[in-house]
Amino acid sequence: MPVLRIWKILTPQLLKWQADANGHWKTCAYCGLKFETGSHTGKTATCTQKAVCEICGQEYGGFAAHIPTVINAKEATETAPKIGDTYNPWLWTALALTACCGTVGAASYGRKKEIQH
Repeated sequence: MPVLRIWKILTPQLLKWQADANGHWKTCAYCGLKFETGSHTGKTATCTQKAVCEICGQEYGGFAAHIPTVINAKEATETAPKIGDTYNPWLWTALALTACCGTVGAASYGRKKEIQH
């Protein structure tokens, strides 16, 4: 029983994670014996970051392919907010007539005032 107790106390110092591109393992600092060997597992890689093993923390594998986001032009125009001039000719005609009437009215009122004095 004392040997097991000593082993549990020394285990954190004796066994440290080591890794290469294919896997990870722990190695005894005294005898060099390998323990807990295994392949890297964990998160998936992206186009900017390699996958990181959940067990040893080592990056492994290559980068994932870059897949650009393609937007369907028809779908983009249907969902986009409508902005800009809708060109309503009646609106512009009414606006022009109102401006003309206002200008003529102001001119005739000013002229009428000059004649009366």
